[in-house]
Order: sequence, then structure tokens, then C-alpha cells
Amino acid sequence: FETTNTGVDVTGNLDVSGDGTFAGTLGIAGSSPVSTSALTIKSQSVSSQQSAIDIIQNGGSNSIIRMGERNTDGARLHMFDGGTEKIAFYTDGTDNHISAGNLGIGTASPSVQLDIEDTGNVLIDLNTTTANANTTIRFQESGSNKATIGYDGTNDGLILTTGGFTAGNGIFIDDSQNVGIGTNSP
Repeated sequence: FETTNTGVDVTGNLDVSGDGTFAGTLGIAGSSPVSTSALTIKSQSVSSQQSAIDIIQNGGSNSIIRMGERNTDGARLHMFDGGTEKIAFYTDGTDNHISAGNLGIGTASPSVQLDIEDTGNVLIDLNTTTANANTTIRFQESGSNKATIGYDGTNDGLILTTGGFTAGNGIFIDDSQNVGIGTNSP
């Protein structure tokens, strides 16, 4: 290491044992410190989960959190339990997932896979920005459609049907509140 009039420059490894305090900004992996950040870390790879930060469990070697770069200027966050990835979020359009436990919105103790609670009205918006497109909720069993409820954008009405979303099947309610069974033009 080298002591300068602005601090200490370290090339290679720096091993510190015991407690320490750092005041100011710190850059890691060739990154220049940013004056508004206490810690600046430069990503080392766009393809590795642990390209920037890898937090390891106490008393073991399994990762519990990994953060890094997903692609140019994209981010990734992975969370693990027992070495198995349970949560992954990406900013580049890659599928995100939560593969363990229940998800609560408005509650700290969700009782089902998706539990949305509020003291007032609870709303869920499904919005397509494409004219004449369908907006649906499918109920499946082992990947097979068992029932569908949705808005038929082409025929302007609500469809409730068993199986998949097909115009003219099931119960159809048009914008005038006319009801048809087995037809999309009651």
C-alpha cells in the first residue's frame, strides 16, 4: 500500500482483522468513488449472479443474496435459502420469480400464495394497450385450462367459460348487458 496526501492507495489484496471505521467514500473493483455514495462497486461481469455483491451465510459458504449486472446497465437481485434460489428480480425483461412462500400486498402475514389486503376497496387492474385485445384470467390444473373469465376486446363483452378463452363459448355479456349462452352476439 501507499500513503498519499489524500489517503491510502492499495493495489492487490487488503486483509483487515478486527473492527474498523471508514469515513468518506469507497470504490471497489476499479470503480472511482462517487461523492454521493458511501460505497461504489463496479460490476465484474454481465453474466454472473455474483458479479458485484455476494453475501454469504454466517458459518457456511452458501450465498443468501447476490446482486450484479444483468446486461449493459441492467440489474439483477437473487435471494437464496439453503443454497437454492427462491427470489429473482431482473430489470431487462427476464422473467422474475418468487418460488417460495406467500406474497402479501398490504399485509405482513399473507395466508395464501397472493394475499392482497386493504382497509378500503381492493382493486386489481388488467389493462391492455392494444385495441381489440383480450384481457383474461385463466384457471388451470396441471397446465390445462379449466375455466376462463375475461373481456373479449373484439366483441366487446365479458366471457365466462370452462376451458380456454374462445369467442362464442360459455356465457357472454355484451356492453348493453345482454346475456348469451354459447354465442357472442346475444
